[in-house]
Amino acid sequence: MFGKLLKHDLRATGRIIPIILGTALLMAFLAFLPLLFNDSPGILRALLGTMLGFCLVIVPVLTYVFLVMHFYKSSYGANAYLTRTLPVSQRKVYYSKLLIALFWMLLAMLVSGIMLISLIALIGSGLEGIPAIEEELGSIGQQLSDFFPTSTKVLVAIFLPLYLLLTILQWVLLYQFCFCAGNLGPFRRMGVASPLLIYAIYYVAEQVLSTLSTLVPLQVGLNEQGYIVFSFHNYYQSLANQEMVVGMPVLPLILAPLLCLAAFFLCRRWYAKSINLR
Repeated sequence: MFGKLLKHDLRATGRIIPIILGTALLMAFLAFLPLLFNDSPGILRALLGTMLGFCLVIVPVLTYVFLVMHFYKSSYGANAYLTRTLPVSQRKVYYSKLLIALFWMLLAMLVSGIMLISLIALIGSGLEGIPAIEEELGSIGQQLSDFFPTSTKVLVAIFLPLYLLLTILQWVLLYQFCFCAGNLGPFRRMGVASPLLIYAIYYVAEQVLSTLSTLVPLQVGLNEQGYIVFSFHNYYQSLANQEMVVGMPVLPLILAPLLCLAAFFLCRRWYAKSINLR
């Protein structure tokens, strides 16, 4: 039955999102066409670059907005009664929506990455075509590879994918948490305004914690030699003492996975408490 739930949610969300992602991939493909011709008009490059840059930003946003709308409508909105009456536990219903949302967001970020490569190629190639951008990117990549020590490159290669996955997970869990929490107790009386209130509270708390984290005497960053170092001073002291060229507080890196776990378990517990959130 869980497999059928996944197929149902995939089919329900697959009516619009593939069109969004397909259009973005088409734009990425069109951006490569001028690179095949050395005498392609500059206005064409500028137009394609502008459209590609717009799509690069808007595609993940549109995908995210559609997933938010689908979660609300199928869980607490007009179609909630169909979801609630399925012969399966509400926990599995929640898991299905979570996994499908993560799938589409990962795919949207992958498409955005392809568009970013196309945009870099379009901007950097000038009038020299593909060989020039290959040589330019190869030179930049070689310089970065020579500068950063092996230990830093290994840690960054591990950290970046994990950070991307965690960020996407946070995005998905955030709107699910807002809807689930907004369906509880006194918040439910506010209707659709309750998730907005909960998001506002979350945003303010996040900004306060982010500011306070810069005062915690534990930072991580890169020194002038490109090595990853820890500093037992706060963020401003570390930069003032030139202990790090760039750095960030360690506290958010520790709290982010914990907040994700907390949001996941709370959403799973609160999901399906009521369907009257309109």
